[in-house]
Amino acid sequence: MLPLPERVCRSVLSLLLFGITYPANSQDSITIHNIGHASLCFEYTGTVIHVDPYSSQTDYASQPDADLILITHGHQDHYDLSALNEIKKETTVMVCPPSIAELGTYTGEIVSLENGDTAIVEGFPISAVPAYNISRTNHPQGVGNGYIITLGRKRIYIAGDTELIPAMDSLGAIAIAFIPMNLPYTMSVEMAAEAVKTINPQIAYIYHFSSSDTAALREQLQGEAVEVRMGPSTVKVSDGSETVGTIPERHGRQNRPDTKNQYYSLRTSLMNMDAKALNLQGQLIGAPVVKQRNIPGFPTGVYLVSGSKTVAEHYTR
Repeated sequence: MLPLPERVCRSVLSLLLFGITYPANSQDSITIHNIGHASLCFEYTGTVIHVDPYSSQTDYASQPDADLILITHGHQDHYDLSALNEIKKETTVMVCPPSIAELGTYTGEIVSLENGDTAIVEGFPISAVPAYNISRTNHPQGVGNGYIITLGRKRIYIAGDTELIPAMDSLGAIAIAFIPMNLPYTMSVEMAAEAVKTINPQIAYIYHFSSSDTAALREQLQGEAVEVRMGPSTVKVSDGSETVGTIPERHGRQNRPDTKNQYYSLRTSLMNMDAKALNLQGQLIGAPVVKQRNIPGFPTGVYLVSGSKTVAEHYTR
């Protein structure tokens, strides 16, 4: 299937990531939602790009509809039809390996890419790169894809489910890399650290890491000129009064569910000021809460927490 006609894409951008702005010559920006597990969402110049949406990670009915979807392989935690059906629209294009396209279970526009293929889809150059296991058989070579997608001048590498493989030596300049760390399916701590050193991105997200020892990984990457990020997070552009919310690393503080009422609390750093909870579209959820560290009554999910000129943390897992 041929890729769609290329849309005009601005060549310069600023990257807004965890409140960090990468200066450029235009007002373009990339917003990254690291939703959890291997599920990602990028927003760039009005385009919404979902990666491996998985229903266990968020309510996809509340997520923005996808213009473009990237699927790395066919395992149910990466190819989830329930999540896909919540975010697809008539014009959505899904990029996937032939092994998924051949299933015939997705009803919508598909661009099928094998390892080594490159296409321009919705105006964005996308390269399918190898993603596989060497020491195990969970992910055979040639079946799944990793992807490099170029947004403006930023090349973003999404590794997919893979071990440390020779192809990582020849990816070229990568601005942001998403590296999995989850034995026995992907990489050990040592492999993930070596992958980051090999790829040498400006920013490395360690994702799909389950209960892996993230502290040990940070130790192995000490002294490297790479900014390391871990854990589900939400990025929201701040105007000085609205704030960015994040979920911390998995070994950080956790909230526990209220077993009687079946809800989680949003735990914030807004100790002594009014706070409010927002969904990922910035819409107010419920009434503002006054000077309360734990905001009860929210189902598990991903939210923003806002307070006057304060960066707030939110915890829902």
